[in-house]
Amino acid sequence: MSEMVDRVAQAIADVWCDKPGNTEAARLFEKTARAAIAAMREPTLDMLGSGRRVHPYDCDVEESWPVMIDEALK
Repeated sequence: MSEMVDRVAQAIADVWCDKPGNTEAARLFEKTARAAIAAMREPTLDMLGSGRRVHPYDCDVEESWPVMIDEALK
């Protein structure tokens, strides 16, 4: 599990306040985390606009964002 999937899964687990050590719940949190991260694969127009304002002369935010999400999902 990637660090980002682990972070999101832990955040989901914290919200649901599951009992530590429940492996079935942990797998569900990981699947939920992966679905949440995958849903962010395509940036919104607002996200792209924000990225361009912060880094107007850097690489194309629209191209780099999906690559970053794919890395998080590994």
